[in-house]
Amino acid sequence: MNPIDGPIVAAPAAHVLRVTADGPAVAAASAWTRSLAARLHLAPPDVFRLDLCVTELVTNIAEHGYTNGGDRTVELRAESAANGGGIRLEISCSTPPASPRPRTPTGECSGTRACSSC
Repeated sequence: MNPIDGPIVAAPAAHVLRVTADGPAVAAASAWTRSLAARLHLAPPDVFRLDLCVTELVTNIAEHGYTNGGDRTVELRAESAANGGGIRLEISCSTPPASPRPRTPTGECSGTRACSSC
């Protein structure tokens, strides 16, 4: 017991995956996500939604985030929620900041970036 702040609670263990932003990274991120979700006993519909989000984000980073070079690293960091009722997942990359593709007056997309932040 910490006399100042109360009981000391250990932080949940983080699970980390680092991949190079390319096609195989999407498959690796999906397999990692599904494996982690199974170990945390997430319900199948939640696993599907989590995997869909992860694969979409990693795909967008791989396709649009590193158009000007860079180290192409994507890091996925996950931990179980403090109350054991879910998962917290953070995806980070070192792509330059980008704005969503601007629309022309006719509503068509222009520009080369597809994600506003990673």
